[in-house]
Amino acid sequence: MSIYSDIPYIEEDRRVRRFIQPRAVVETAGDVKDPQNLLVKQHLQVGFGETCITKLRNGADGEHASVILDFGVELHGGLRIINFDCTYSLINETRIFPMVRLTFGESLAEAKSTLGDRNASNNHSVRQMEVVVPQLSDQMWGQTGFRFVKVELLTPESELQIKTLVAVSIMHDYEYKGSFECDDERINRIYETAAYTCHLCLQNMVWDGIKRDRLVWIGDMMPETMTVHNIFGTVPVVEKSLDFSRETTKLPRWMNDIPSYSMWWIMILRDWYMASGDKVFLERQMDYLKKLLLQLGERVNSDGTVRFHEWNILDWPSNDNMHFLNGIYSLMKMSLISGAYLLRVFGDEETALWCEECAYHITTDGETGDLKQVAAFMSLGEMLDKDKAAEQILKGGDTGLSTFLSYFLFKALSIAGHDEEAISMLRSYYGYMLDKGATSFWEDFQKEWAEGSGNIYETPAEGLKDIHRDYGRYCYVGLIHSYCHGWSSGPVPYLAERVLGVNIVEPGCKTLEIKPHLGGLKWVKGTFPTPYGPVKIHHTVKADGTVDTKVDAPQEIKIIL
Repeated sequence: MSIYSDIPYIEEDRRVRRFIQPRAVVETAGDVKDPQNLLVKQHLQVGFGETCITKLRNGADGEHASVILDFGVELHGGLRIINFDCTYSLINETRIFPMVRLTFGESLAEAKSTLGDRNASNNHSVRQMEVVVPQLSDQMWGQTGFRFVKVELLTPESELQIKTLVAVSIMHDYEYKGSFECDDERINRIYETAAYTCHLCLQNMVWDGIKRDRLVWIGDMMPETMTVHNIFGTVPVVEKSLDFSRETTKLPRWMNDIPSYSMWWIMILRDWYMASGDKVFLERQMDYLKKLLLQLGERVNSDGTVRFHEWNILDWPSNDNMHFLNGIYSLMKMSLISGAYLLRVFGDEETALWCEECAYHITTDGETGDLKQVAAFMSLGEMLDKDKAAEQILKGGDTGLSTFLSYFLFKALSIAGHDEEAISMLRSYYGYMLDKGATSFWEDFQKEWAEGSGNIYETPAEGLKDIHRDYGRYCYVGLIHSYCHGWSSGPVPYLAERVLGVNIVEPGCKTLEIKPHLGGLKWVKGTFPTPYGPVKIHHTVKADGTVDTKVDAPQEIKIIL
């Protein structure tokens, strides 16, 4: 037994660290010698007599030597510098080593920014810092979301001799059990990018963003949770986040102090139970769930109206329009019905019936305010005719969409029979971000931002705007805008549920209905994770237009075609 085994700890960090070589040196400034050496794979250990080094040298004129590296893909973590040698000064016989400024960026513009420039910020994670880099050192700094890093020597009349710089990627090593592939490569890439976006945000708990919003925003978790059980199956970090939200929100408070976010917690809990079938975990939530459902139901007035004096939100883009409340009321109806289902799992028929009575009593004025997300929720909550909702969503094509609520928008179109339009809208809306260099999907995006703007990995040519620096809305204007936001992973559950056609009928995936909606695609195949193992599915459109479906499922699962 070692001394270490007796050291008490709170919990283990089960995430994995990987060291990533830079893909490119984007820019240098000042006196930089042999920057290409930073792209050479070397031992991650400093030694004597290193010869493959990069030198950054400052004179007395105030100019700073710097280098900007591109790691080619959005990462969560920091930077590791293995430094061979440097100049230093002596003060009272103490060596004073050079200072270096590190600036992490999700775009090139952000890596080149200073704090305060177009809302560039250290909010939630430190993405710009000044550090000491000694000789013969191996150090790591930073925990944020980034693709680019600027390394700038600050100390006058000094020199660094860097052996290598690598990114430190920190994330869970979850197996990708779910998959989706079709004859359209752009849609395949959207699916993969959405899955990776969610994966990056599964950290200590389920975060919404890895640069900013490193918090358990329980409403924002809805698309993430759906993505998780379509890609990874059941993973502890989701249950940990659901427990955290319950334990840190004493009723009558609302989760994240937002009524709709407590509604989302109920919806997530139902979805998670359907995917996992874990009654032990569900039972742990039941006392709180019942009290929360009673708290929600009591807000329904005798005339069917709903009263909330607290600030509420469906999503940011709809927040300025008073009709967003009709979307909230639809969400409330769906959450009460979901809660009633969970109450019946443990035999509470009386409270379940009361919840359903409250849910079906809720009324709206039927207005969407020309908001696509409100139309989608009113359709899914059966408070607006599905065809009228689809007409509203289709108006203006891929303008006015929501990264947070994209799953619900596409699903509402599909339910109304507009599968081809839904797939086309998904393809164009998320495709615009890919075209601008996205390797993870963003907190918000509007089609008009892409027009006349450059890519995130370059300084825009004259006459073009910078899509990161010059856009954004509400609390995320400019460079504070998160370019890896888990709530934008909605394409994964939409493609799995509606296109691949997997619907969970019985908790724990004991019964699955496979009902594809190919929407003009020629073939689709994929896997869906269950507690019994993956289900393999392949759909092919035949010459007569019908779909040939092949399913290979574990024997414990009943398949309905």
